[in-house]
Amino acid sequence: MVPKASTRRRKTIAGAKIGRVSQATKVAQAVRDARGG
Repeated sequence: MVPKASTRRRKTIAGAKIGRVSQATKVAQAVRDARGG
């Protein structure tokens, strides 16, 4: 039970970080495209 909870917590944290990074990259690309870069 304990190891599973730890793995789940790690996975959720990693997913949140990846999601934030992916969103940031998408926003950056959108801004560049909007500026006509």
